[in-house]
Amino acid sequence: MATGMKRVVLAGIFLAGLFSGVEGGVSELDSYIDKRPIKIGAFNIQIFGETTYLKEDVRRELIKILSRYDIVLVQEIRDSSQIYISLLVDEINQFTRQDEPFSLVVSERLGRSNSKEQYAFLYRKKYVELLDTYTYEDPNDVFERPPYCVKFCSDVLDFDEFGIIGLHAKPEDVFNELNALDKVYQTVSDRFGVSNILIAGDLNADCSYISPSQLAALSIRRDPSYQWLINDHQDTTVSSSGCAYDRLIVKGDAWQKAIIPDSVKVFYHDDEYQLSEELALDVSDHYVVEMQIRGKCNRNLERHSPRLSVTVADDRTIPSADLSYIRYIYQKTDEKIPSWNAQVYKIDTRMNYVIATKSNVDVTNAVEEFFSFYEAFDRKLLSLESIAAVRKIQEGFRSFHDPYVYCMDTHRVSLVDLSVTCSLVEPLTCKMDVSRSLS
Repeated sequence: MATGMKRVVLAGIFLAGLFSGVEGGVSELDSYIDKRPIKIGAFNIQIFGETTYLKEDVRRELIKILSRYDIVLVQEIRDSSQIYISLLVDEINQFTRQDEPFSLVVSERLGRSNSKEQYAFLYRKKYVELLDTYTYEDPNDVFERPPYCVKFCSDVLDFDEFGIIGLHAKPEDVFNELNALDKVYQTVSDRFGVSNILIAGDLNADCSYISPSQLAALSIRRDPSYQWLINDHQDTTVSSSGCAYDRLIVKGDAWQKAIIPDSVKVFYHDDEYQLSEELALDVSDHYVVEMQIRGKCNRNLERHSPRLSVTVADDRTIPSADLSYIRYIYQKTDEKIPSWNAQVYKIDTRMNYVIATKSNVDVTNAVEEFFSFYEAFDRKLLSLESIAAVRKIQEGFRSFHDPYVYCMDTHRVSLVDLSVTCSLVEPLTCKMDVSRSLS
């Protein structure tokens, strides 16, 4: 056998018949484009007011951070003049994303003491429209700063209307405030007429403010329909405390289906912008918690059975003396490879090539299946090098293990189809294919 074998790797997505009959330029494909996702964040800007705003270096970083979002809840605004959050938004709109500026809605000043705070929602009208706002009426006086709630509608999302409940919980009364959130959710859901509601904010839901047993006893932890997207082990604080104070909580399947995988995270502004510890803490002692919601999808694409395929072809030539081994693929299928199927294909009247196939193989067993095929034909077909190439691709190509294609409901079970194609005419060569359905 020849040495110095080459392996050619081809990857592609095939949409059978999708654009057949299309005339004109590539711009005609634009009608198939899915709506972009929207990014939502919640940020406790520590004691935001005149002092913070007038620090130019801090203001510069805040502009960079906040401009990343399409909707962002800002908490801990302590500004008796009530002007600096508007000034900050004006600067964000002046220097970033001018074609999709932020609008602003701000709560009244809230709190039992003289040290009152406001909530603010920054949102881009290009993607969402504000329909309603509501400050929870708190009949039992549970909250130091009652939740501030907004209702949005959007023509770019799969669900047309949704709400967000913003809360900055009082550290000394975390359990009681969080335990009342289920009632808040029901009240807001009834008022807004929507069930798709996100609870977001600095809930102080960790470390010294609430014990693990208290956390487990919360009504919105015991109810499995609530999903805490930021888990208990994530660090949302800039200091070394390692506490998961800031949270994102949703209820129901609609949010879970809409959230883009791996988009729920803590945004570490100090690492992202290479800030000194001093400047990072001046910006805030909290990080933003964030998520992305999938935009409205063009479901017509899924009707065309898209498949992802990788081919590993070996350009070595199998000696003519070993042609019988290629013929064994279809002559001795039951003996050599009983779990595979084989089919001979002709060109004119001459047998031209043979394909052996095996369907619905767990992706983790694909390499083992190819190796078994290699052994079954006395190592005359395929090669160790080409099988090793398949393994290398699979290990580095996540789509075969846990596929995600934006706006496509990919199968979560990682089953693949395998094939080995060998020519029956000179030059005698073989290739391997691994493919899987994406919808």
